[in-house]
Amino acid sequence: MVQPNQPASESRIAPATSRDGRVRLSAAAQKRTESAAQAGVLDLALGAAVSIQPRDAIEAMLVDQLAVGHNAAMRLSTQASIAPNAVDMVRLANASARMMEVFQQGALALHRLCTGGRQTVVVQHVQVADGGQAVVAGNLEAANRGADGTEGE
Repeated sequence: MVQPNQPASESRIAPATSRDGRVRLSAAAQKRTESAAQAGVLDLALGAAVSIQPRDAIEAMLVDQLAVGHNAAMRLSTQASIAPNAVDMVRLANASARMMEVFQQGALALHRLCTGGRQTVVVQHVQVADGGQAVVAGNLEAANRGADGTEGE
């Protein structure tokens, strides 16, 4: 919410505190809060908002959507675990998996929005002398080597 005499670039979604210490929410924030409560995810949405610290209304809405998606995935997963038969179990497990994928896509969209879609790649050159050891971290794929030490298939 933009405060009086505050540039729009410095506005935050966080609630403003009035002189008497009460928290004031914008009308849009009140509607989002009511919607989250009706969806049964108010605590989850507020916890996520505290963690993520959305900078604008779009980020705040994505946080709420993530809370709803996470809650739906967990409920479907629970229902799948107690399903009375295999057909229902598979149907509910698939629905849960789809909701988890939607959550992950939303989290990625929020991340891209927060970072401006920028990625940072660090390239380092390391020299290791004879007899030395180096630790390399990351995703590595080992090549299949034959008995003579050459690469094979």
